[in-house]
Amino acid sequence: HLVRNKISEMQMMPIKQNMLETKNLKQIFMGGNQLSNKSLGFLAEGLKANSGIEEFSFTHNSLCQENGKIFIQSLKYLYNLKKLSLNSC
Repeated sequence: HLVRNKISEMQMMPIKQNMLETKNLKQIFMGGNQLSNKSLGFLAEGLKANSGIEEFSFTHNSLCQENGKIFIQSLKYLYNLKKLSLNSC
């Protein structure tokens, strides 16, 4: 659970790396994190590697950035997704 934090790009890099190496994530909760455009791109890369995610909550974040579209496109790789929360983005 990474909720209501201001995650910097330097903090997001190891999160992305962990997502690329640990491909068995089932749930991600990242509401209200004020991610930068670059961090949003890092998250998109990590999501693509974790097709087994079943629940993803990303509420109260801004998708109105260049990488917002890349982030949205990365959701198509979540083949097992059962619950998605993107309200207030």
